[in-house]
Amino acid sequence: MRYESEVDRNRRFVGRHKGPTWEESVGVDKKVGAFMGTVYAWMAGGLGISAAVAMWMGTQPDLILAIFGSWLMWPVMIVPFILIVVLGHMMKSGDLESPVVGSFVYLLITGVMGIWLSGIGQMAWEDPAYASLVGQSLLITVGMFAGMSITGWITKKDLSGMGYFFMAALWGLIFAMISQVWIQSVQFDFWISVIAVVVFAGLTAYDTQKIKKLYHSGGGGHGLAIMGALTLYLDFVNLFLHMLRIFGGNSSSSD
Repeated sequence: MRYESEVDRNRRFVGRHKGPTWEESVGVDKKVGAFMGTVYAWMAGGLGISAAVAMWMGTQPDLILAIFGSWLMWPVMIVPFILIVVLGHMMKSGDLESPVVGSFVYLLITGVMGIWLSGIGQMAWEDPAYASLVGQSLLITVGMFAGMSITGWITKKDLSGMGYFFMAALWGLIFAMISQVWIQSVQFDFWISVIAVVVFAGLTAYDTQKIKKLYHSGGGGHGLAIMGALTLYLDFVNLFLHMLRIFGGNSSSSD
């Protein structure tokens, strides 16, 4: 009969009564984690392209003037929306599963969005105080986005009701922003941005959970990863833009 030491008995006891891992305790499946990692990687890549294009164009004021001071402004404003619709159609038809086509359309959208954001890059190069404001807004946006996305990922509560509410609120925001063109009120603009931050923060949690549900229902193909990345990319960009408007409004009102 083999003698079992106290250390061996303790080790065997711990092995039998080992508690759940972190992934098990918060309901994170490793396969879902790997897929969401792919989604976040595509999203981060798109944000990097947009930032690089915006910052490069910020050093080309003549090019910015040539685009936004002529009819070329309209294609830059409209093309991203058209491509988003095209990407959605490709997702439904299954064409988005092609790694080359889906990736190209997604990267094209983020590149054109970089041109659309070039005004921020130009102001950041010309004004160090504004550049600091951009950095501050970006850091807060990253923290808020990460917190809300993680919440949407790990929560067991169904966020569908919240998602429908925020989608309805988004349409209200669009109407309010169109009205602001005629109202031209600084206070109204400030509150639009405050509400927009709340709406897009909520949509970040909802969209993350929706991507996770779609993965469970149909598997995580390349098409879902691209559409998920685009959805979260748009949440992040809108969150950042309205955060920047809030801080910009505060700084301008205090000067």
